[in-house]
Amino acid sequence: MSALLQPSNSSPYHRYYSVNCSAVFAGDKFLLHKIYWNNVNDPVRVPSDDEIADNWFQDCGKYKEDRNYPTRALSKEEEEFPIAYAIVTYKDAAQVERLLRSIYQPQNVYCIHTDLKSNANFSRAIENLAKCFDNVFIASKLEKVQWGGISATLADLHCMEDLLRHPVPWKYFINLCGQDFPLKTNFEIVQQLKAYNGHNCISGYPVEKGSGFETRYKYKYFSPLLTISPVLVMSSNGRPQEKDPPPFNITIYKGDTYIAATRKFVDFVVNSNISKAFLAWLADTYVPDEMFTNSLQRLPEAPGGYPYGTYECNTKFRRWHSDKTIMPCHGKYVRGLCIFTSDYLHILKRQPHLFVNKFHYDFEPITMQCMEELLEYRRKWKRAIKQVMDFPVTNYSWQHYISASYVPGI
Repeated sequence: MSALLQPSNSSPYHRYYSVNCSAVFAGDKFLLHKIYWNNVNDPVRVPSDDEIADNWFQDCGKYKEDRNYPTRALSKEEEEFPIAYAIVTYKDAAQVERLLRSIYQPQNVYCIHTDLKSNANFSRAIENLAKCFDNVFIASKLEKVQWGGISATLADLHCMEDLLRHPVPWKYFINLCGQDFPLKTNFEIVQQLKAYNGHNCISGYPVEKGSGFETRYKYKYFSPLLTISPVLVMSSNGRPQEKDPPPFNITIYKGDTYIAATRKFVDFVVNSNISKAFLAWLADTYVPDEMFTNSLQRLPEAPGGYPYGTYECNTKFRRWHSDKTIMPCHGKYVRGLCIFTSDYLHILKRQPHLFVNKFHYDFEPITMQCMEELLEYRRKWKRAIKQVMDFPVTNYSWQHYISASYVPGI
């Protein structure tokens, strides 16, 4: 059995380990084996929510200096291309803080939606974190988010509404969850968003009958404290109650919940009568968050949209248990999704995606530590992104789509 990795006590906030991240990214099997046994034999110490709420933000200036938050844009190009983020989260304030630190830039703006079901210490920690910044805030409306229900859609929508009212003139919107982590620096993300050429990166294909995601039936959602499963609404004859067709003859598309979208598209989602009617129609369907923007994106009225289905989108890298096309997960699966560990970093560093989903702080913190180190290196040496082939991506078919009303830019 290998000796345990020694923590370096260089931070009063997070525990960092004495580990050669270059060797980790190179796939050094001996070191990866050592990291594995370190996780088995040395329980991960994650700062508690109450510890963070009570101690970290008493002096915001010292906290931001200690954590080395940027105080100015790192380039003129980044300064002129601010990004809006929505982070929907419900637990682990320490991991949310590491996510924010890794994506933070003073010219951007960040809306955090904390679940009303979250414990009080977590909510207090995130509120205190947000108070340390002028461009970070808690959503003005909060939901009890239930998987499969409309509340997940509303959480993002509340942040969209708040972000549109914010004085920062942001160009693109990206939504995240608390277990995401960036694979690219802010500069690199800006390069990719510009390469979208005024379009939205929103996946989706038409929903087929019998797919398990029927939208012609009504569903009822119980309290999250009782169940996460939707239940069909039954008619008096014992058969599922059917819904009316979607408003405005909208074709239902299903795809990823996570998007990168232009400001004009977000304004359309928040304020158009089409979007409002469609949201109301989706309220009693199954997993509406995977159909809302995905369907609106295909309408001719949608800014930055295109009228066909596609899975071409590089906002987020994920490894599903059913996916046999990429390297197997060496971490663990939670609800069919891989929780990545350091032995996957040599794969992740070559991906063209902007973010990865998911990391778990309490499962293997060295994964985040080494990603932080890589991102810091690439902030200083911008040419290092050339190690990622074909980035930014420019060959998605929709990046070159031109509609009758299309105007390049955002």
